[in-house]
Amino acid sequence: MEGPSRKRQRLQAALLARQQATAVARLRRPHPYGVRPAGNLLLLEDAERRRRLRAQAAGLGRFAVLTSFADDSMKAEPLLEVLGYLTGAELARAALSGRTLSAFANAPELWRDACLRRGGDIRYAYSWRDTYAHAAGGAAKPHAPLDLRVYHNALHRAWCCGNFELRPEWLVADDVPKADAADLSVDAFIEKYERPNMPVVLRGCLRGWAARDRWARDAYLIEACGDAKLRATSPAAPMAVRFTAAEYLAYCKAPPQEEAPLYLFERDFLKLCPKLKDDFCVPKYFDPEAETEGRKRPTDLFRLYGAERRPDYRWLIAGPKASGSVFHIDPNSTNAWNAAVRGRKRWILYPPGCEPPPGVMPSADGADVTLPLGLGEWFLSFWAHHELRRQDPEPSRRPLEVTCEEGETIFVPAGWWHLVLNLDDVCVAITQNYVSASNLKLVVDFLKYKEDQISGVRDRLQDGEEGDVAAAVGGTSAAVQPEQMHRELVEAMERDYPEVFQAECGEQPAAEAPCQSPNPKVTRTRTRTRSTHTLGGAIKVSLRRLRTRTRTRRCGS
Repeated sequence: MEGPSRKRQRLQAALLARQQATAVARLRRPHPYGVRPAGNLLLLEDAERRRRLRAQAAGLGRFAVLTSFADDSMKAEPLLEVLGYLTGAELARAALSGRTLSAFANAPELWRDACLRRGGDIRYAYSWRDTYAHAAGGAAKPHAPLDLRVYHNALHRAWCCGNFELRPEWLVADDVPKADAADLSVDAFIEKYERPNMPVVLRGCLRGWAARDRWARDAYLIEACGDAKLRATSPAAPMAVRFTAAEYLAYCKAPPQEEAPLYLFERDFLKLCPKLKDDFCVPKYFDPEAETEGRKRPTDLFRLYGAERRPDYRWLIAGPKASGSVFHIDPNSTNAWNAAVRGRKRWILYPPGCEPPPGVMPSADGADVTLPLGLGEWFLSFWAHHELRRQDPEPSRRPLEVTCEEGETIFVPAGWWHLVLNLDDVCVAITQNYVSASNLKLVVDFLKYKEDQISGVRDRLQDGEEGDVAAAVGGTSAAVQPEQMHRELVEAMERDYPEVFQAECGEQPAAEAPCQSPNPKVTRTRTRTRSTHTLGGAIKVSLRRLRTRTRTRRCGS
């Protein structure tokens, strides 16, 4: 058995290798159409380089004014925007118009959007182009890409962002403490982690969960979910899409395609898939039925609104390797726990009250935030800045990193910026946001001063309305409205937990609203205004243009 000294030496060696590494990520597979970065042209003789540039521009015809091959300006987006208005049949014809235009017309994001706009069931078949062809009655034989040998930075960069994986040396840092549930009481958890607002990874919380064995089997998930349609979103997609479990698992296991994969984030999974209800339970640290100091613990306090009226709070999450969520703060100043049932997750967390993560630019009031489109863009563009932040002379300002192994549960305190990256081919988790005595004051102030930023209720069905989930489960769910939330929570606390409310909120002056909003509206690059779907629901957003290297995007928690 490896001793503590040997473990320490091994960790130090791994950290040294991390510091000496020249790149945080590596490419999982080359571009299927042979797209290369424009810098590779410098390896050619001058005459050959000029010939290739002329040929590439000529291959686009009048479309050539919408992009650039000769510099590092990443000006692919205007041409891709224009091609985004084409149908699948028109894209296929464009792909036959020449070598250069074919490289653009076969961008996976274009074919994904064409599939979503076409509507109907999504039966993913190897690639989005093949998926569209099959849906339109095309041949079952997969499309065979040609090596087009096109040199273009933006096309190559987008492919890298969707087909990256972190090098092993960048996964060794584990700054978040880990504690065994068998040795940590509820009271100790509150005093050591929840009240100080510090993250922790909890081992053993999933002992006894049937999900640990059942959800590792695709056949069980497919049988348990049946024909239920589960909601998946992407900050890059024009709309949300609903998959059956079988369809989504096929999507996860196919070769990676787009820059920001569709991420399953279903709040109504227990209504849609009731067989999953008996497969898990709330860990004791977050269970309002658990006793602490001889009485039931005042936690999950949004339950006081009522089961059907409370804000969205629990989700089934699933995604392929390299999917996940970009930097965000959890909604409504809530705490959260996230249980990795299947697969590993890499977490990066930035403490509240400090400068936001690199590449994340909130507005002064925290209501808007601009950030990269996807995880690959952040890792490839801002990792060096993140490494500098890890060397901050003040330890309390340093970001934390940790890998949540399969079967572990992470506690994410209120106000922490966090990013999550899935490390395995299929990752499945359950997450829940909650309010307890420790963050009650933050939540009460947020509901009072940030009413316009409250989330998890605005898109919920009102009495008498109908919708996809309501039709599937035979009922509607009328949510408490934002203007009612502060008053109703205060009244419920004074009725059910008067001592707790008095201790946490009663004699304190009203706090100023948090400087970083937990529910920011996230800027994306499209200049049109439309309804976009976030991980926690649908919001109406005003879209603004901002360039770092590439697109920026609205996103939610």
